[in-house]
Amino acid sequence: MSASYEIKFEQPTNFVDLDDEAYTKDRNKEVSNASHNKQLIEQLIDKCDSSNVNLLHQHLTDSDISTVINTAIIKKKCNELRLGYNNITCEGIKILVDALRNNTSLERLNLFANQISDQGAYYLTEMLLLNNFKLKIL
Repeated sequence: MSASYEIKFEQPTNFVDLDDEAYTKDRNKEVSNASHNKQLIEQLIDKCDSSNVNLLHQHLTDSDISTVINTAIIKKKCNELRLGYNNITCEGIKILVDALRNNTSLERLNLFANQISDQGAYYLTEMLLLNNFKLKIL
């Protein structure tokens, strides 16, 4: 029994003029907000106890995960990382899982109430099954 698939290519319905002044202002604002958000995340992490980083309810997204990894896991070497009640999806989980492959300090990870989906759960399960690391509580 063979399956057949049909691929359809749709014509884009809207285009973005990269030279448009309004687009440029919006893009610059996004970049500025991302930089500002990075600084806020770093400040929040710096205020936390070195072993316990609490980032519950901080409206974190996938784009914030690299900052969290660099500041909390790599720089601070936290034992517990609380990322519950944020807006992290399977993309952020994939970034986090890739970083945890070389983890030597993180023992507890809270991801409660995020939108990780089945794919994110798969990434976490794969990490737990295949890697040798210190994580004890997920």
